Amino acid sequence: MVDENMVDIAFGLLPETRAFGRIKSKKLGQVRMMSVVNKDHPLARLQRIQRADLERYTEITLAYVDDEGLKALDPISPHYIALPFYEHLRDAVLDGSGWSNVPSLLLRKYLRSGTLQVLRHSDAMQWQPYGQITAMDGHTGALTIWLADRLEAFLAENS
Repeated sequence: MVDENMVDIAFGLLPETRAFGRIKSKKLGQVRMMSVVNKDHPLARLQRIQRADLERYTEITLAYVDDEGLKALDPISPHYIALPFYEHLRDAVLDGSGWSNVPSLLLRKYLRSGTLQVLRHSDAMQWQPYGQITAMDGHTGALTIWLADRLEAFLAENS
């Protein structure tokens, strides 16, 4: 959206493998991503999860829009549901629809209560950069600087 001048600035997880045209990104911090599943899902009973196990079950993955329309963001499983917001991914996991990789900030109360559990997989917890994305020639105003500073402080305090 920034690249196509639909918005002036975006804040969110910074993609690691996606190349963009006329934009720049600034890292503000990191977010811990966790692969989780509902406590009643078959993956919750496995002592050690392999990639083949993840491929066998439905993955709830993030959806994004490109020139061709809505697409799933790099699913591991051939069986997946793509949704546009991390809150929707979390809610689908809560409903028992499958497993997903979700920011830990959205999971804390469900992990504490035991409703969700982290998958017993070697890549179940990873850090991902969070930041701002702006156009290369875009002007950064006082409000943008203020918001970026607040987000950076929040991430430092909650990571």
